[in-house]
Amino acid sequence: MDEITGANLPVQEAWTEWFSCNRPALKGVSILTRSKFMHLTAEVVKFFSRTGELIRVYLEPQPFEEALKRAAPNLTGLEPTGRRGL
Repeated sequence: MDEITGANLPVQEAWTEWFSCNRPALKGVSILTRSKFMHLTAEVVKFFSRTGELIRVYLEPQPFEEALKRAAPNLTGLEPTGRRGL
């Protein structure tokens, strides 16, 4: 979500519903956003979907990449997020 500047209410509601419905199938979700508005939006979705700590929202690339490596240590082919587009 690093290129997104905002999400309207129907999008937030769709995300909330999707996470609520799929919560049992998810082990964890890591979201990276550089926008404080989108960070807040993701936190609201997390709250209303009642996913608790299942969803982690990051503003900084390094902790996000570390979480990704822990979750999928053998995953290859992803470029580091770095500071693209800033």
